[in-house]
Amino acid sequence: MTDQLTPTPQPVQVSVQAKGSNGLAVAGFVLALLGALSSFIPLVNIFGDILAFIGLIFGIIGLVKSGSKGTGKGLSIAAIILAVVAFVISIMVNVAAASVVSSIPTTTKALASAEASLAAAAPAAPAATSSCAVVKEALLTGTPAQIHAGMLALIADKSANQTAREYASYYTDRDKDQKDLLKMDATLIQTACS
Repeated sequence: MTDQLTPTPQPVQVSVQAKGSNGLAVAGFVLALLGALSSFIPLVNIFGDILAFIGLIFGIIGLVKSGSKGTGKGLSIAAIILAVVAFVISIMVNVAAASVVSSIPTTTKALASAEASLAAAAPAAPAATSSCAVVKEALLTGTPAQIHAGMLALIADKSANQTAREYASYYTDRDKDQKDLLKMDATLIQTACS
């Protein structure tokens, strides 16, 4: 019997490629994820859209480079999808926020209309807010009682023009029976309130 010796196997050299990382794919994914997370917050999502846009660009470049590097294809695709989702969510949130904000003036107009109808129902109530404006309106179109009430309101209004308050005091006390002086005081009050 002959012993057959089997030759020892020779080591075979296998070329192993070291896979590198695709930094653009990772950066694109992170930026797109931050953009997607911030897309739910109105006004903040504008900055999130900028991040998502940069993430989209990095994701596309990372996807192109993934063919040569052999890595980062999944992260690049995820970055692109997240960026698109961030844009869609951001647009929907901004449209919803704009519709809420645009409905506010409608409510304000309705309140102003209700106030106007209440003012028309009660003609004795002054239509203006400041005492000077009340007196001016009363002097132009009001009854003697409305003029007198406006003058008293002007006298009591500490924030009104001091000169106008003094003329109103003369009007209500000293000059109430003298037509020429009343007309002069009314003109002076209107001038002082301007």
